[in-house]
Amino acid sequence: MERYGQTLRKIRKQKGLSMKELAGDSLSVSFLSKFERGESDISLTLIDQLLSRLHVSYDEFLYIHHDYSNRTIDSFFHRVNQAYMEQNIGKLEQLAEVEENQNHLILLELYGNILKNESSDDLQLNPDSLFDYLFSVEVWGYYELKLYKSTMLLMNPDMVLNLSHTAFKKGKRYHSFKDYKNVMASIFLSTIIYLMGPVNKGDEMVTKYNEDILKFFSYIESLKLEEHETHLRIHVRYVKGIYMIKKGQVKKGTEHVNRMISLLRELGCEKNAADFERFLKLITAGGSKDA
Repeated sequence: MERYGQTLRKIRKQKGLSMKELAGDSLSVSFLSKFERGESDISLTLIDQLLSRLHVSYDEFLYIHHDYSNRTIDSFFHRVNQAYMEQNIGKLEQLAEVEENQNHLILLELYGNILKNESSDDLQLNPDSLFDYLFSVEVWGYYELKLYKSTMLLMNPDMVLNLSHTAFKKGKRYHSFKDYKNVMASIFLSTIIYLMGPVNKGDEMVTKYNEDILKFFSYIESLKLEEHETHLRIHVRYVKGIYMIKKGQVKKGTEHVNRMISLLRELGCEKNAADFERFLKLITAGGSKDA
């Protein structure tokens, strides 16, 4: 529960409680002090007891916590993604020079290796510790979702499958919050695209992972995207069209995808429309037949 202690301390002080009053009979003052300083972890059972004494629900606590930290999280991942998209190895190295978080250092090195066309075997840091972290966290917050989204395409399909299911289960508390909901929808869309396989690999992967792909579509539906989230809703329908094509329903899927591309152009999203159109041409280049 990285940095959660700091948020608990802020709420405790705002409520005017001493550490002794908050700790009660649940835990020692010294243990609570360590948690607030970020030097110790705490179980969900204990934190629920502490929040009950503060008269704050767990969802309220998460909202307060991420209101403090989401901007910092977004800033880091935006800078990393920008450097990667610009193929700027120097910028990635500069970010690494001032970074202390081990997971972030692994992410920066992974991206740097990709840009240098170097093997993952050449990594100085062990990426398994990043994956172990994601598996070990009891509840995924905004940080875990963003970290996973930034690294999922560097993993093998079975690990992506496992962690994407984990993201849904461990992020359930966030389904009503817009920021988290959008990140989760993006994760599930990326997972579906990954599991459908490369454009030149036919329907091998989509056949193998078909049941899971349908499950991830159901996860997206359960998020209940709002009507005003137009672009994300279009993206979901676009991916459904690609899925139809991969399943052999080329004519129906292509028509479905083209409708989404037309909608994007009507909304003035020319770059997104061009990207979708380019991917459609790649996916239909194999000339699959209709089912």
